[in-house]
Amino acid sequence: MPLHLRQDSIGLAWPPPPLPPAGAAAAPGGGLWRRGTVLSLRRGGGLGRFDTAAECALGVLSGTLRVCRPLVDGRRQITAFLLPGDWYGLDGSSNDHRAMVEAVTDAQVVRVSHRHLRRAGDQADAAVEEALRASLAAALTRVVVLGQKSARDKLAAFLLEMSGRAAAGGGGGGGTEVLLPMSRHDIADYLGLRPETVCRTFTQIAAAAVIALPEPQHVRILDRAALEAMGTWPC
Repeated sequence: MPLHLRQDSIGLAWPPPPLPPAGAAAAPGGGLWRRGTVLSLRRGGGLGRFDTAAECALGVLSGTLRVCRPLVDGRRQITAFLLPGDWYGLDGSSNDHRAMVEAVTDAQVVRVSHRHLRRAGDQADAAVEEALRASLAAALTRVVVLGQKSARDKLAAFLLEMSGRAAAGGGGGGGTEVLLPMSRHDIADYLGLRPETVCRTFTQIAAAAVIALPEPQHVRILDRAALEAMGTWPC
């Protein structure tokens, strides 16, 4: 098997969707979506560790995934949240067998082998290049987020990152309404903070009337300029 699959949390979606959902259809690498196998993941399930022989990439059709790496002290570091339209592993990162891909919500992904892409020729090459450029831009944004010094600034930058991704993915509200499917614990493991620090910082930013929290996983940005000043967001 090319992947160590957890059979209790994953299954083949058949018949596969005729088209990617709206968030993925217009996404970078659009030509790749028809070239692989569609898998369905239940919330909390995952693909396990990638086999070094897997040589495959994953594209998110629906739902949210997290990419995790275990730390030597037993904790984990979340290195990325994957949203509809995102790709993981096109650059060979899926061959890092220390990384695990897990479903934050119920999700569908398409798995495409690198060998299949190599056989597909120039059309696939152009789609891969487009998707890789988008992945690089996302990675540079994460550098900005994780480079903040204080918990407040890190959380502000994270909210701006998620706002931008929501707007780019066609989410309603123009990026002002931000839905966070991940838990506070997940956010903490992404930002390198403690969960209680994340919860307290959410409360502090809301108390300053910079954001509102209609629900724990629903953030409404009230003062974007103030949020950008906290997160030292680039112009």
